[in-house]
Amino acid sequence: MMVWQLFYSPSQIKNCLLLGLGGGDMVRYWQHYFPALEILTVEQQPAINKIACEFFHLQPGETGLQCHIHDAEKFLVSNQQRHDLIFLDMLADDALPDFMHDKDFWLNCKKSLSENGSVIANIIVKDSDSLRELLLMIKSVFNYLPLCMNVPDHRNIILFLPPDSLLSTSVESLMLQAKPAEERYSLAFEQVVQQLCKDNFVENGYFKLR
Repeated sequence: MMVWQLFYSPSQIKNCLLLGLGGGDMVRYWQHYFPALEILTVEQQPAINKIACEFFHLQPGETGLQCHIHDAEKFLVSNQQRHDLIFLDMLADDALPDFMHDKDFWLNCKKSLSENGSVIANIIVKDSDSLRELLLMIKSVFNYLPLCMNVPDHRNIILFLPPDSLLSTSVESLMLQAKPAEERYSLAFEQVVQQLCKDNFVENGYFKLR
């Protein structure tokens, strides 16, 4: 879900919204590498939030981190903020919540983005027809298909919805970004670019998402 780092420079990202907290792995990563980043998390289950804070050392209010106990769908409806990155990580029992199949949810995601913001989603679908249906619905909201990336040895698929300004990024440019990012952040970004090329349609060195 850190694929966004290939498309943005750190200075372009001021804040992010995470729907679904889990153990807080992504939050700890951001706080380590991007300490100035303003982070807002939304988690429906108080017990999850409590565990993340007490046992995984998240510190809301002290490090640019705000943790809200709220239903993600309802939160987006009333949300007035605009976010540079929105992360959707709400799998339960290897399935998406029902509202992620609802067009209104994705419309509310879009309205909560800053001008050059992106959505990154971690999904699992039951079959190829379900994936196709979801992708076409997302396209009806954003006017283009997301970049898709299978996670090797898992059923998870990462969806990345960059703004129009980033859609013209070439594969060559991503590969040039990958190696220094890999060395700096200790993540396999070259493998990420290779997987993106494998899972998406590339034409003349560019991803074709329209």
